[in-house]
Amino acid sequence: MNSREFVCLTMMFVAVPGWLGYMWTELLRIQGGLRRVLYAWTIGFAVMLAAAQLVLVPLVALQKPLTTAIGIWHMALQVLAVANFLLWLVRHSEGVSEGKRKQIRLPKLRRDVWQLLFGVLAVALVLLQAYLPARYQHSDDDDARFIAEEVSAFEHNTMYLESPI
Repeated sequence: MNSREFVCLTMMFVAVPGWLGYMWTELLRIQGGLRRVLYAWTIGFAVMLAAAQLVLVPLVALQKPLTTAIGIWHMALQVLAVANFLLWLVRHSEGVSEGKRKQIRLPKLRRDVWQLLFGVLAVALVLLQAYLPARYQHSDDDDARFIAEEVSAFEHNTMYLESPI
């Protein structure tokens, strides 16, 4: 890997998710230095994956090339990044007073109630993630098929048109 590829990968997997998550940390009013950065990165990465799904699913159905899908996904990420920049400009402009800013307000509950609510939700989701593979595990060693599909998509610039089997 040369230095150009390293910089591109770092931007794609560190800077872009952090920047895309910034908007959500602003809207949710998440405070704290490191905590806010971690939230921004996590939420931003989820936004990137969601944007990829919104782009890839229709393009697979339309049998478009992989490079077209990746290009449209990059454009969607750029639009989101520009929207975040505009939000940043609005939030940090000197002409807007704190009282005039529109803020999303969560229902008035004590902080410990919110923590308990999200804690119970997190435990339930972890238990669900543990239960589903244990209950419905299907081990026929088909992971090689997915790797072959990825290689086929890259080599032929198509998505799910060639059978790797």
